[in-house]
Amino acid sequence: MTQKSIHPIFQTIIKSLSFVLAALSLSRAGVLMGQTVRQTFSDDGQLILTENIDKKEEKSPKPLVDEDVILIALAPDRSIFLADDRVNTGRKSVVFLAEVCLREGPLEFFACTKNTKEHESILATQAKPSLIHVGLLAIGAEPGTPVQFTPKFSPAAGPRIDITLRWLDKDGQRREAKAEEWVREMKSKKQMDTHWVFTGSMFKRLEGGKNQYVADATGEILGVSNFPTVVLDVPIASTSDNNDLLFQAFTEKIPEEGTKITVIMTLYKK
Repeated sequence: MTQKSIHPIFQTIIKSLSFVLAALSLSRAGVLMGQTVRQTFSDDGQLILTENIDKKEEKSPKPLVDEDVILIALAPDRSIFLADDRVNTGRKSVVFLAEVCLREGPLEFFACTKNTKEHESILATQAKPSLIHVGLLAIGAEPGTPVQFTPKFSPAAGPRIDITLRWLDKDGQRREAKAEEWVREMKSKKQMDTHWVFTGSMFKRLEGGKNQYVADATGEILGVSNFPTVVLDVPIASTSDNNDLLFQAFTEKIPEEGTKITVIMTLYKK
């Protein structure tokens, strides 16, 4: 397995996304506010089409973002978006939809793809890890290096990514929390005192010469135990040994299972 900072296909997609974001930022104020556009790419990463989402899809789940935030859907199922909040903060972010799948017990992950690691992850999503990687590249993050165990331990390194969670409570009121607030240390029972960095998983060459983005196969998106194949890891030593796991779900702070969550990723700013 090998890791590359930016795979050639990723480079092509990022150029296309950057062009669209630039074009949207030049549009007349209010014309595209609150609208979602969908992009279609060829197999080699070339942008084929950019279009507004049809009214037929209005019943699809929508991320909890402010009305004046421009969204670009990165997948046909509208599970992941690029978001441009040029009116309020001037910042771009990666937004994906997830749901609570675990509220209690030890953790190795914070978020995974559906039908993979739900027994040890708080959130599950339909969003492909490789598209989360692409989105982070598009907002200016470059992957660092995954955890290394030999010849000596070296923690995960990369740009810090802030992760905000939004959901509706039982009364329909919008709630918000930092992802760290939903994780606590096993021993002290205190809130997790670290953050996530963008390491970017890695590629594996398959038979026939094709490259596979490993996290797409494993479902590993946000780790709280160290894995070299996750998209984002914690920059500390955190074992995956079941007998010595560092973290568990902070049950009292997590809404009930099945709650729809909007996950918002932005580059950390001091």
